[in-house]
Amino acid sequence: MSRLSKPSHAWLAVAILLAGALVFLPAVRAPLWLDDYVQASMVDGSFPAARGPTGLYDFVGDDDRKALMDRGILPWWSNPRLKVRFFRPLSSALLFAEHRLTSHAPLPLHLASLAWWAAAVLAARSLYRRVLPERASTLAMAVFALAPCHALPLAWVANREVLMSLAFGAAALGLLARSRTAPTWGGFLGATALFSLSLASGEYGVCFGGYVLAFELSRPGSRWKKLPGLLAFALPAAAYLSVRAALHYGAAGSGFYHDPLRTPGAFLQAAPRRLITLLADGWLTANADDWASEAPLWLLAALLACALLFFARPLRTAMRAAGAPAQRDLRWLAAGSLLALVPVLAAAPSSRLIAVSVLGTAPLVAALIDHAWLSGAASVLPDQRLRLAAIALGFLHLVHGPAISWFTSRALQATSVESAASARWLRDRIGDTSAASVVVTRAAWQSVGPLAVDPPRVPARWRVLVIARHALALRTNDRTLEVVIPRGEGFYPAGSNDLFRSDDDPIRTGDEVDVPGMHVTVVDAGISGPARMRFVFDRSLDDPSLTWVAQTAATYKSSSPPGVGFGARLDP
Repeated sequence: MSRLSKPSHAWLAVAILLAGALVFLPAVRAPLWLDDYVQASMVDGSFPAARGPTGLYDFVGDDDRKALMDRGILPWWSNPRLKVRFFRPLSSALLFAEHRLTSHAPLPLHLASLAWWAAAVLAARSLYRRVLPERASTLAMAVFALAPCHALPLAWVANREVLMSLAFGAAALGLLARSRTAPTWGGFLGATALFSLSLASGEYGVCFGGYVLAFELSRPGSRWKKLPGLLAFALPAAAYLSVRAALHYGAAGSGFYHDPLRTPGAFLQAAPRRLITLLADGWLTANADDWASEAPLWLLAALLACALLFFARPLRTAMRAAGAPAQRDLRWLAAGSLLALVPVLAAAPSSRLIAVSVLGTAPLVAALIDHAWLSGAASVLPDQRLRLAAIALGFLHLVHGPAISWFTSRALQATSVESAASARWLRDRIGDTSAASVVVTRAAWQSVGPLAVDPPRVPARWRVLVIARHALALRTNDRTLEVVIPRGEGFYPAGSNDLFRSDDDPIRTGDEVDVPGMHVTVVDAGISGPARMRFVFDRSLDDPSLTWVAQTAATYKSSSPPGVGFGARLDP
C-alpha cells in the first residue's frame, strides 16, 4: 500500500487533471472542423434537410440523400444506398443547445468537451480506487488521463459523444465494482441509469458490455447474484438497440463503416487489420492508425505478437503479486478491455475508438509499474525482464503517450486552423451571392465543403471532381473536361479511407452519374490502366457563375479550367 496520505493522493489527482489540460490545450483551442460545420448548419437551418435537437448525428438517410448529392455535400461518386445515421440523442441534444447558446463559438464548445473529459477521468479514478491500492490507482489515472485516444474527441467537438459515453459508462462500472460482494438494488438502479445515459450518448456505450460480462463471470457466488449486474447493462442495451433498429439508424454503403449485421463479410475481412491497429494504439501508444493501413498485415501481426508476448509474463506476475481480490479485478478489466474493441471494429481504425478499451488497460500498466518499481519488494526482485517490461510500458504510457497526445493535439489544431482559414478564403472568393457553383478540381479528404461558408454566401452547388494525388485534365470542348488518373491510383479513396462508397459496390467503366449542372461518365475505371472520367457541364466552363478552386491538404487556392484543346495538371 502507498505510504502517501489520502490528501496527497487527492492533490496528485488534481495535478494529473491539470497536466492533462495542458497536454490537450492545443485541441481545446482549435476552431470548428469537419462535422462541426455540418452540425452548425443543422442548428441554423441551412442544412438541406431539417434536423431537430436529437438529429445532429443524422448525416445521410434515404429521405435526404438526393438533396445532399444535388447540393454537393455528398460527392458524385457516393453510393446510391449510402446511409450514415448515428443514434446519439443525448449528445446531440446537448450540442444543439450549446451551439444555440454560444452562436457556434468554438472555445466554449471545447471547454464543455474538456469538462466531459475530466468527468471521465474522475469516474475512472473512482473505479481504479475500488480495484487497486491508492498509489497504483493514481498511476492508472495518469495513464488513462493522458492517453492519446482523447486528443481527437477534444479537438473535434462533433466527436464529444466518445467522452460522454465514457464518463457515464466508467461511473456505472465503478458502482458495479463497489457492489462486487453484496449487490444492492441501489447499485443496480444506479448502474442501470448510468449505462442508459452512456448508450444515449452514443454507440460507444455498447463497448461496456464486455466489461460487465467479464466482471459478472469473475464474481464469486450463484447465478442469481450475478443477474442484477448483467441486467443493469442488458436492459438499457436492449432498449437502445431496439429503438435504434426501429428508427433505421446505422451505416450502409460506406467503406469507412462496416455494419456486422448488414455486411458481415466486409466486417470480418476488415476486422483483423483493424483489431491489430487498435491493440497497437492501446497497448503501445503506437499511433498505428496513421501508418498501419499501408503495412502488410502479417508484418503488423508479427510485430504486435512479439510485443505482447514480451509483456505477457511480467503482467501476469504483477497481477499475481496484487493478491486474490485485486488479481480477479485486473483479470476482468483485462478481458473487458479486449471485448470492448469488438463493437468499434465496425469503423475505420482510429485512436478515438479505443477510449473505453484504455479504461481497462491503464490499471494493468499501473499494476506492473507499481510492483516492479514502487512496491516494498521492488528492490529484491530478481526478474530483470519484469523490470524492463515495466520501464518499457512506463515510458510508452507516461512519456511517449502524453507526448503523442500533445503533438496530435497540435497537429489537429493546425489542421483545423488551416481549414478555418480556407473557409474564410472561400467566403471572400464566392462573394455575396449564393447563386455561384463551386467546382473543386482536386480536393483532399479534409475538404471543408459548402457548409463552412456562412449564409447567405453558401454556394448553390459544390462539385468535387476528384480526390487524387495526381491528375491531368483535358478540355475537349466548351463544356467538357476529361480527367485522367495514373495507373494504380483512384479518383477517390478506396477501402476504409472513403466514407462515401464501399469496395463491394465500386464505380465501374461505363457508369454514368447525373447531378444538377453536371453529367459524369466513367470512361475507364482504371482496373487495367489509368482511370478516365468525362465531366460535361450544363454551361460553358468559363461561365462566371462557376467558381473554380483547387485544394491541397486543408488549403484552397484559385483555379481555372484549361482552354479548349489544352490540358492542365491538377497536382498540388
